[in-house]
Amino acid sequence: MRPRRLWSATGLVAGALLMAMLVPGPAALATHGGEFSINSRAADPVTYDSVFPVSQSCPTGGRAAEPIPGAQHATGVNSLTPSTMVLGEIVPFEFEVTVGGAAPADSSIELHAQWNTVTTPSGDFGYSETYLVYCAFVDTADPSTSDPDGDASASFSSSLVGTQIDGVFVVVGLDPGDVVIVEAWVVLDSSVPTGISGNVQGRMVDAQTLTPDVDTINVGAETVNLQPNEDFLRAILLLKLIGAGSDPSQTFDFSGDITATLGDGQVSDPQIVTDGTYTVSETLPSGWADPSIGCDDDDSSGTGVTATYSVELETVICTFTNAEAAATTTTTAATTTSTGVTTASTGATTTVSPTLPLTGQESTGFAGLAVALIALGGLLLIAIRSRRAGV
Repeated sequence: MRPRRLWSATGLVAGALLMAMLVPGPAALATHGGEFSINSRAADPVTYDSVFPVSQSCPTGGRAAEPIPGAQHATGVNSLTPSTMVLGEIVPFEFEVTVGGAAPADSSIELHAQWNTVTTPSGDFGYSETYLVYCAFVDTADPSTSDPDGDASASFSSSLVGTQIDGVFVVVGLDPGDVVIVEAWVVLDSSVPTGISGNVQGRMVDAQTLTPDVDTINVGAETVNLQPNEDFLRAILLLKLIGAGSDPSQTFDFSGDITATLGDGQVSDPQIVTDGTYTVSETLPSGWADPSIGCDDDDSSGTGVTATYSVELETVICTFTNAEAAATTTTTAATTTSTGVTTASTGATTTVSPTLPLTGQESTGFAGLAVALIALGGLLLIAIRSRRAGV
């Protein structure tokens, strides 16, 4: 019989330690947060044209090629100036994600950012709680981008937490050496109260890796400040809509303080104005009814084909909705008259039954009268002849 091999407790412990050294566990994997760095800025408003939610939809698919041309990370700022911004416009924030060479391939991370809807301490102005985070995507055309595999993309969710817009962004497809720009859009309030003061902040709160492990990414104290005042730029815009059932290809001309030719769903370029009253009128194409006009503030309105904008520390958008005029039909009742016609011939009387105009039908009433007259005439003729004959 082979002798039984005995294992001491010391040997078991030593074996376990050896296995732990050879097979990395979760604690050994959770070290990749240091391979990622985040740099946050706002795009500089002087480098791009102002766009608004009414005219700029959110790109789909988590990737887009600079939908707001000029909004870039490299030229971004950490302080926004009211005199370069239009009330109600989209404000792009740029999050630069740099991936270290030791990071696992195809990593994913989560970014967490917040924006104030009121000033500090409590002024009623900030980023719009109606739109929250309006959009987020990987900007594939930003000059700072380096994504050789072309597979990085971003998704997002947002909610209102107290007076903060709370945004969560998940970025996937990150590989060693990548530099990816995540662009997030929030929307500036469209009006500013008189005498507003304080500070409006946007900032990165925290970040972490999601795969292949969960680990903290250091984001530092990166805050973009905006100190509001009455120097914000104001604008007037108009949105053209065509009602259901009407020709969607029709275009409409506008004149006055906005000059434009617009079709269904199109928006005029913003007209920068000072506080005051402005009018815009529509030229109606033939066959179209007066528009329904609605404006997004209490002081502006529309009558007939004209919108009147009343601007006071705000941007105002009026919407013209047109429909084709209902077609009208006129019916004329026709009146017809039938006349019996009698022609005489030697030794006989012939009656012609007239035909009713438009119908091709005979007038049976006149035919019966003609038959009765013929019968009466025949009886008279017989009576005269009998008398002459002495009957």
